Amino acid sequence: MQAAAKQLGIELSDWRSSLVTAERVRAADLVVLFDLHNFAQYEREFRGSQTNVLMLGLLADPPAIEVADPYGRGEGEAIRVGRQIQLAVSRLMTLANRQT
Repeated sequence: MQAAAKQLGIELSDWRSSLVTAERVRAADLVVLFDLHNFAQYEREFRGSQTNVLMLGLLADPPAIEVADPYGRGEGEAIRVGRQIQLAVSRLMTLANRQT
């Protein structure tokens, strides 16, 4: 994964995942989810949250509900998914900048 990310100009060597907490959800303007498993877990843990939720894949090309998990599927798939994520995040930033 790190080699694929490097090819996309992304440095992940110092990156570590962290848990989403109720405090983080309350402080967020937007929660971005990658797949239906994430969505189901979010709904279970933060039911009633007033925070906006976006399925990032909807901003990909082509739009999709889920962003595929490339874990264990080879560097080529990781790069393909990474490019989808980069495009979707770029589109999200464009939309966010229109709102300010």
